[in-house]
Amino acid sequence: MLNQPTDATKRRLALTAEIGAAAVLAALCVTLAVQRDTALAVILAVGSASFVVDATRRVRRGNRD
Repeated sequence: MLNQPTDATKRRLALTAEIGAAAVLAALCVTLAVQRDTALAVILAVGSASFVVDATRRVRRGNRD
């Protein structure tokens, strides 16, 4: 019989997927900012990079539990 994943494991996997999605979004926004050089693109790039940092912090905080 296979072991079922715990709630902590499920939460960690969900946050890891969130980090991946945020990293892809950040890369696209940075590319847009470089190509278009507009203030909105730069704001989006900085904002999406902060999502990656926040999600990473949540995963690290969750690993201590």
